[in-house]
Amino acid sequence: MPKEFCIVTQQRSGSRFLSTMMASDPDVMPLGECFQNTNKNAESFLNYLVQNAAAQNAMAWGSFYRKAWQSYIAEQKQTRSGRQSALSFILMYNQLDFLPKIFLDFIFEKYHVVHLVRENLLRRHVSNFVNSQRLTPAHRKVQAELTTCTLPVDGIVKDLDASASAIAAVRNMLVDREVMEVRYEDLASREGSHHARLVADFVGIGQYPLTTDLKQTNPFPLRSMLNNFDEVSNVLRGTAYESLLFD
Repeated sequence: MPKEFCIVTQQRSGSRFLSTMMASDPDVMPLGECFQNTNKNAESFLNYLVQNAAAQNAMAWGSFYRKAWQSYIAEQKQTRSGRQSALSFILMYNQLDFLPKIFLDFIFEKYHVVHLVRENLLRRHVSNFVNSQRLTPAHRKVQAELTTCTLPVDGIVKDLDASASAIAAVRNMLVDREVMEVRYEDLASREGSHHARLVADFVGIGQYPLTTDLKQTNPFPLRSMLNNFDEVSNVLRGTAYESLLFD
């Protein structure tokens, strides 16, 4: 029997890539990033909360979130057709910050957790920058063409440290939960289908081939992508992130 699950990750770490692979199984009902800002996703849970805020009254926020979530999920299941039975959704690290702890405890107890980690924090940082400049779309269905950029180096080590600390904090948060950690680098490798199958086994799906039409946005060496590669290399020399330049 398929299990309901959530993918916990940082932005630009392959959540859409993994989510679409899992959703290629008809037993999976994907809600995507349903905790996303309401301006970006009209059908998000946050939008549902706003619409039903009057029901909160004197109810504690944690209890209100839980009750609203149960109603939201019931409505989502009712409006979707087909044989989908395993709910899936994405939780970003920054979204964990504003959710009540009692609600997060409920989520992590009720759903299997797939912790998706992008280990090359430098490539994630570059991807974030390129996406923020709108030089390439966030997700592609065709093979990407090389797009170069000049990466700001001020504060880059601090930013990479913050990303590493965020991963460690989430690992600590999930330490007593039923969780599977998977690397984006493994999913994007030639053995990607094997690693996706391991995730599928964890959540109890596996009757159908897992596929996605999404491609890597920037599959090129950083030396080719960064106009100021030497400058970035000098800043990272001697740090824990120097080796990521060549990964």
